[in-house]
Amino acid sequence: MNKSLLKYKKQQPNLNATLFAQIQGNTKWQGELWRALVVDVKSDVNEATHRAALHNQFLALLADKKAPKKLPSRIFIFGIPALPTAYLNILQAISSEVDIHLFFNNPCQEYWGDISDLRLDYLRSRQRYQFNKQDENQPLFSEDQLSQLENAQFDVTYQKENLQLGNPLLAAWGKMGRDFLYTLVRDEEHIPTYPVNAYQEIESNSLLGQLQSQILHLENKPLNIAKNDPHFNPTFLPQCYARSGSIARLFTGFIQSRS
Repeated sequence: MNKSLLKYKKQQPNLNATLFAQIQGNTKWQGELWRALVVDVKSDVNEATHRAALHNQFLALLADKKAPKKLPSRIFIFGIPALPTAYLNILQAISSEVDIHLFFNNPCQEYWGDISDLRLDYLRSRQRYQFNKQDENQPLFSEDQLSQLENAQFDVTYQKENLQLGNPLLAAWGKMGRDFLYTLVRDEEHIPTYPVNAYQEIESNSLLGQLQSQILHLENKPLNIAKNDPHFNPTFLPQCYARSGSIARLFTGFIQSRS
């Protein structure tokens, strides 16, 4: 139960406040349980100290211009594939006091997130600074992407998301990063940001390079498989009755390919 409530707080910071109101349907018991917990805590410490309350208190403190704040001059965030909305709200609040540098590892230089809730004129206006090209900005959407938007050409997921027509591997395996990318782009409309693209072209002289290059450019093209190429050395994933057998055969294949 505690884990469920913590997930509520991280992913939907406003949900805990909603639970104080009457909740219809099968989730009614959650609201009753939460209210009982808050009443019990208040009887001991005279105030609610659950994480949602602390989250709101922290945001209120950041919004108070007269309150003393011991913040660093800059904050750098590396290696995090996604952040819950609650943590992003905190970073947005801190950004009014100090510079926040968020390094997002994105395998695709094009926008590939949900576009159902984003305004088309806003998407057209977005520019990103190119790190490898001095004094050059690149639109958030390429001309091909804008053409798809205008013609309402989308991949619609079972969650009613409208996605750009692009790479199926990225669409199938990148949901967490896609949702985080959507959140970042959505919030750029409301807070001052300076987005920077730092990508390098990928050599396409191997199958892996071709896949990576297509993901980078949000493309889906036939792979150029030259079986007479001496460097063509595919890896096969054998299917055995036991996982240990598959791993053993795969390991043997790796050893033979490098001998």
